[in-house]
Amino acid sequence: MANDEHVALLKQGTARWNTWLQENPGFVDLGGANLSGAGLLAAGLRRATLAGALLKKADLRGANLTGANLSEVNLNEADLMRANLSAANLSAAFLSRAFMVGAGLSGADLIDAHLIDAHLMEADLRRANLSGAKLDGANLYNANLDGAKLGGADLSEAKLTRTDEAIG
Repeated sequence: MANDEHVALLKQGTARWNTWLQENPGFVDLGGANLSGAGLLAAGLRRATLAGALLKKADLRGANLTGANLSEVNLNEADLMRANLSAANLSAAFLSRAFMVGAGLSGADLIDAHLIDAHLMEADLRRANLSGAKLDGANLYNANLDGAKLGGADLSEAKLTRTDEAIG
């Protein structure tokens, strides 16, 4: 259950949120919160809990989500351009039609994630676990898949031009 104070602060804008976070470092719980369409440009959400949150069409460009728990989160159509999601838990997350150009996803857990028609051009997916992920129609142009696990992933109609090799 999301911390109501954290949700209220985040809805006041990224500048206010990042200032508060610097003054109050520690555990951030936004799990299950409805933040659809929120403007969270460059938000500091490192190691935050957002499991089950609704972030459909949210603007998370350049956000720091390193090590965050985003399991079962709804990020359909969200803008995650150049966001840092390294080592994040995105298992069973919904990322259909998400814009993730240049996103850092190295070491991320994307087991059973829904990435249908996602834009992952130039994304860093090194050592990411995409086992069972649905990537049909995803654009992975020039993505780095070095050491990624793709066992059971659905790559039908995915665009894999200029991608580095993955270890399956």
